[in-house]
Amino acid sequence: MQKALAPDITTWPDDNPQLIGSRCADCGATTFPVQQRCPRCSGGQMSELLLPRRGTVVAWTTQGFPPGPPYAGPTGDAFSPFGSAWFSLAT
Repeated sequence: MQKALAPDITTWPDDNPQLIGSRCADCGATTFPVQQRCPRCSGGQMSELLLPRRGTVVAWTTQGFPPGPPYAGPTGDAFSPFGSAWFSLAT
């Protein structure tokens, strides 16, 4: 059975799941995941929006060791390496 790691960041298990982000009403910045304040202008008028399902991978990496504190997940042999990527989403 599949399980979402963080169910509040996506519409999965919808048939066409999307990531849930936010947009600043003051400067138009888009963030993922949802933010309460804008990282660009510090504005507090953020609204949730569904992000596009397509985009371009700009950069990626693989994390082969556990992150430092405050990471509270598996360590040692129980740790599973994971990938991380930066995307430019289609508009």
